[in-house]
Amino acid sequence: MDPTKLQILEFIQERPGTLKRVISEYFGLTEYRLNRVLRNLESEFKDIALPWSHEYGVWLVKLDQSRCLGMDWLGIHNHGYTQCPGAPEFPDGRCYEHSGCESLEMVAFGRKLAYCLGPGDPNPQTIMSLGIVRLEELYETLKRITPLTKLEFEARIKLLRIFASAYATLKWKQRMRERYADFRIPPEFEARHRASSINPFEYLLKKLFALLEITPDSTREETLKAWKRLAREHHPDVQGRDGDEEKMKQVNMAKEKIFRIRRWD
Repeated sequence: MDPTKLQILEFIQERPGTLKRVISEYFGLTEYRLNRVLRNLESEFKDIALPWSHEYGVWLVKLDQSRCLGMDWLGIHNHGYTQCPGAPEFPDGRCYEHSGCESLEMVAFGRKLAYCLGPGDPNPQTIMSLGIVRLEELYETLKRITPLTKLEFEARIKLLRIFASAYATLKWKQRMRERYADFRIPPEFEARHRASSINPFEYLLKKLFALLEITPDSTREETLKAWKRLAREHHPDVQGRDGDEEKMKQVNMAKEKIFRIRRWD
């Protein structure tokens, strides 16, 4: 065996909880090289484990092969890491709490999700790109999966929350599109309006002024006059008229946004 390996093993045994960074500097190794040494030590000595974390450092734990090979943190003043007292339940020699095994359903779902989204961890933004129909299909599939281990259960819960967030956002956008569909610029004019717009505010202003049935170069007084005229036509409280409450809301919204953007308040 490489003498350095034994020295590192003795160092960890004498100074449990030392951070990897400190061990690397002490022995003049890169972190990549140190990780290889730790893996080799665990493979050569089947009766030991070297659990570590960025917060708690590296510890040496003697293993009982008849028990779960997972590790529990007990605290710095209580021997640090210790082997899980449970019995092994899965092929990796760990119990429900520590096993990393995955069910075939979850593996298949992960591959399908990766095929739809590409590489990288899924998030609400990327999942929204699937559209409502595909999202609903995947969401229902995920809900039917029965987790095999605790880690898989937590991963499933995380994915369900991401899907729920993406679905809620897509439904909200759909409702907004339906709500404001009545006062959109006609498609035959929309491309021309976008091309002539210098910035998004100008394009928005054109749509708002179109709601008030006036041109974007109208003055403050002309805008107020147009708003009052439309209010008399559509306000539900005007005597002798049925009014249009929804149209009145659109007119009020257009007037308020124009005044705010033009700073006429």
